[in-house]
Amino acid sequence: MTQPAGTDTIEIESLHLFNLKHYRSFFTVRQQALFGDSLPGGRHRLFGARCEGVPAGVIWAGPDQNPAGVFLFHLYVAEAFRRRGIGRRLLETIRSTAAEEGFREVYVRFRRKNRVESALWKMLDTFPGPCVRLETAFRLELPSGAERELRVRTRSDRWSVVPLETAVAALGEEQRTEMAERERRFLEGLGRLSLTDPAEWKKFLREGVFLAPFWSDSGLPRFGRACVERATGRLAGWIAGELTEGELHVRRAFVEPEFRGVEVMALLAEEAYEWMHRTGGALRWEVKYWNQVFQRGCLRYAGRLKINESIEDCVKIIPAKSGE
Repeated sequence: MTQPAGTDTIEIESLHLFNLKHYRSFFTVRQQALFGDSLPGGRHRLFGARCEGVPAGVIWAGPDQNPAGVFLFHLYVAEAFRRRGIGRRLLETIRSTAAEEGFREVYVRFRRKNRVESALWKMLDTFPGPCVRLETAFRLELPSGAERELRVRTRSDRWSVVPLETAVAALGEEQRTEMAERERRFLEGLGRLSLTDPAEWKKFLREGVFLAPFWSDSGLPRFGRACVERATGRLAGWIAGELTEGELHVRRAFVEPEFRGVEVMALLAEEAYEWMHRTGGALRWEVKYWNQVFQRGCLRYAGRLKINESIEDCVKIIPAKSGE
């Protein structure tokens, strides 16, 4: 796989046992120790780039927790060969390889505070084809010596916050079945979306997004809160997650469209902060790109309470299929 780049010729090759030695210095010491004298197997993919026959860069991607995608673990271009299009060629190689193997996305995380200075982020900003931010991951901790009293309150008489199990049980079997059917239709529609049409994605997410307040049975202790309208008893929104090793991981959050723009998500975020102050534990959640209202509500209270935050942005690079 060769391609001229100005006066340079870039060649991309798959890394294997016999040529790894030429690229070993492009990996971190920890990665080199992990590899040993071999390469990770499974569906991991590693490629090297040569410029005029000289090793110039590497890229490594492999499966992670997301079964539909591959995670970009490492991308490096030697300083002497930068600004020649080598990094872009390596990204395009991973992208096309992922598409050929049936993956729907390639994704990478950025520490938000380092994102602006990241050369990779700047490259992705101009990367051809859709490059969609997938999620933002937050991890919040109480600072050393923090007061254990929550001072921020936004409750009004309109809402009641109850355990999620209580709210779902009060819906009745017919309503719970309807919620499950809505989510089934959403997931089905998600699978039919074109991977390379951002306008279609925006329309679908604006009109069809829905997450039922259920989660897989992982065996971990559960955490769930729901916001119910007192006058009507309607379920306005909820958060749900799991407790493990002193950390609350909020996995799902949703507000019904007719209740958005008021204080529902702020109230739900406040419930998570109350748990932090009561237990002294850490809080972590991931916000999908269609749920930015949750992100704004959470950061609003993190700022007021001066809670330490570590924020990462996850970018999804959609692999293009032939004909799309």
